[in-house]
Amino acid sequence: MTASVSSLKALPALRRAIARVIDLDHRIIALIPQGKTETHPGGIYDTTAQTPRAPQKFQLQAYNIYGYNTIADIGGDGDFRRYYQMSGVWNAVVELGDWWMDGDTKYTVVSILPKNDYETRCLVQAYGKGPNYG
Repeated sequence: MTASVSSLKALPALRRAIARVIDLDHRIIALIPQGKTETHPGGIYDTTAQTPRAPQKFQLQAYNIYGYNTIADIGGDGDFRRYYQMSGVWNAVVELGDWWMDGDTKYTVVSILPKNDYETRCLVQAYGKGPNYG
């Protein structure tokens, strides 16, 4: 039987280490959850922004998708998609679809990596003219 990280005595040390790394290079981000409202018959939903969560510290690192970090928008309007790994402390509050704006760029949580009990990691997609991180 394999011991999980949460059953190890090292868990508090791992949590402290991650918190220190995030403190070295972080951004304060107030994530905005997406709410669903059924607006049409047949289960079709519209999404609406909810009340922003309390600001939290996150670290953002450029993340490569298929060997590329930036993907040009095919529409030719100058918007780009860029991906980031967003790391937070173990009890950070993040859900799929959470987002925030920085300038003209929208950042959206598109995936949450498996829980490991000492950090929270997500994949974030930036869409806009000037992604600001990494």
